[in-house]
Amino acid sequence: MQASSPPSLRELQQLFSDGLLRPTTAAQASLSRHLCNEGLPAAQRLQVHRHTIQQALTTSLQLIFPAVQALVGADFFAFAATEFAHAHPPRHGWLDDYGDAFPAFIAAFKPAAGLPYLAELAQLERLVNQVLRAPDEPHCDAAALALLDEADAMLVRFAPRAAFRLLAVRQPIDQLWAAVLADDSQALHTLDLDAGPAWLFVSREAEGLVVQRVPAHAWQFAHALCQGEPVGAAAAGVADAAPALLQAHLLRRHFRAFFLSSQT
Repeated sequence: MQASSPPSLRELQQLFSDGLLRPTTAAQASLSRHLCNEGLPAAQRLQVHRHTIQQALTTSLQLIFPAVQALVGADFFAFAATEFAHAHPPRHGWLDDYGDAFPAFIAAFKPAAGLPYLAELAQLERLVNQVLRAPDEPHCDAAALALLDEADAMLVRFAPRAAFRLLAVRQPIDQLWAAVLADDSQALHTLDLDAGPAWLFVSREAEGLVVQRVPAHAWQFAHALCQGEPVGAAAAGVADAAPALLQAHLLRRHFRAFFLSSQT
């Protein structure tokens, strides 16, 4: 019987990846056939690499989701991180954005079903991470905006800065996040997670990271602008409050540029 040809480098790399990050019996068996058994057996060699990679991925998630880990404990978090790595292996070596799928994973993670607030807490921490590592960008030229006549001003669309994000949550996750990170046991004891929804701005500003709770109408106005709606359409839901809300955004430099609706 003719011996099968050895795998290509790409095939061997895929076998190695599957054996490390999707450690099924079949994946490990396929990889073990191509590993040297001198010294340590192939399975033990593979376990060394698997432990190293899993530790790196868990550490990455710990840095992005410190409040989640503090709430569930290190052991539970490590278990969840391992399951996440099996379901969502990294696609590249840059791990700063590795946790982007973690909130959705936690929302469907059955062992965390008794903690319905956990996924939204993870959403907030993901946004905090994205805002903190967002590139520095120029800010909107408010002086040029002020030169527009009233008709053109209503046609203005804005491009938000990457360091300005919005989050609407069903529970007071901002208060939970702050209390957990401050290790404020009194705040945690008195926090009412059934207090209702919250609308949040998450931004990196001159004074550092800002997580701000805002009224629903202010959030809807900002959301409309960030989605590219012209000022006139975005202002329809806030009436007379629109000028003050827009001025606050400009002062805090939430937008990197503006253009008229007729411009491409």
